[in-house]
Amino acid sequence: MTGRRAPVPPDVGTELGLVGRGAWILGGCYAVVYSVVVLFFVGTAGSSPAGLIDLALVVVAAALLASPSPTPLPRWRTIAILAISIWAVWTMTWHLPIDRPPGLDAWELGAVNFLLFGLALRARIVSAWIGSALTGCTVLVWSTVATGSPVFGLGFVYGQPVALIAGTIFAVALHRTAARISETRADEQARAAREAHDRSSATAVDAELEQVREQAVPTLQAIARGDAVDPIAVRLLEAELRDSIRGRALVREPLVSVVRDLRARGVDVLLVDDTGEEPPPPWQLAQLVSRAAARLVEPRGETAGVILRLAWDDRRPVLALSIDGSRVDTIAPVAEPDPVPGRSPV
Repeated sequence: MTGRRAPVPPDVGTELGLVGRGAWILGGCYAVVYSVVVLFFVGTAGSSPAGLIDLALVVVAAALLASPSPTPLPRWRTIAILAISIWAVWTMTWHLPIDRPPGLDAWELGAVNFLLFGLALRARIVSAWIGSALTGCTVLVWSTVATGSPVFGLGFVYGQPVALIAGTIFAVALHRTAARISETRADEQARAAREAHDRSSATAVDAELEQVREQAVPTLQAIARGDAVDPIAVRLLEAELRDSIRGRALVREPLVSVVRDLRARGVDVLLVDDTGEEPPPPWQLAQLVSRAAARLVEPRGETAGVILRLAWDDRRPVLALSIDGSRVDTIAPVAEPDPVPGRSPV
């Protein structure tokens, strides 16, 4: 039996628009805003080589968030963004003034806040809080060394965890909503598949009923009119109707013709299909039916009853042949057919 591969669910980051065109536009705005701030509104530390390198690094980190990748964000991207965030805060904070509030001179804190919020949105909430704790500790260490107290640094760094709390709540709610939407969509797809299967089954049943009517109605009408009916023909009709229900997969040529001939000679033939809802592939059925028909036409003595039972045996279809209550043979497919040139095997 062959199993069907389940469809791969869409990535939640793509579904939420956290990657792709919208994310690139937001990342571009981020790069432009902080480039203007660093180049025109920050003192000499901003235009220094260290400041320009840090600016380039945080732009690269934003690109790592916006570029296509699975959600949760891959580990190497998360580590790279955390390393860039901590480095930028460490190198820039030591140039902050201590005689006044730093204002835009502390641009790296705002830039890192954006990156940490992005990590939370990309389902790396714990990593975002680790980054917030490490960058916050960096500012407090600087404040203690530069001013003798962490209070000065705390005065402008406390907003970072506060903002991340809001970002965390938003990220959790967003992902829960996305999970509910995915579940609802999966339920709808399953329902649509069930309805399609039901419609297909109903169509197949209607076709089978129509075939039964075509086979049985003429004989039944003849009996109702009181016409003489050949009892052998009636018995053959009853057996063929039974085959279409109980031995559906075996109703194939050349076995059908051989079985009809045996029944016409008075042999009781029973076809049984126990493969369930998933029959063997057509090439296997063709082999089994052909070999079974060949065995039945072999010369033998008087035969009263024949049973052909198709079933699965360790994921392989086998056809058991019993004659007069004793199993004579077990028929199995020998090999897969050679692939057709130019066509991939199914």
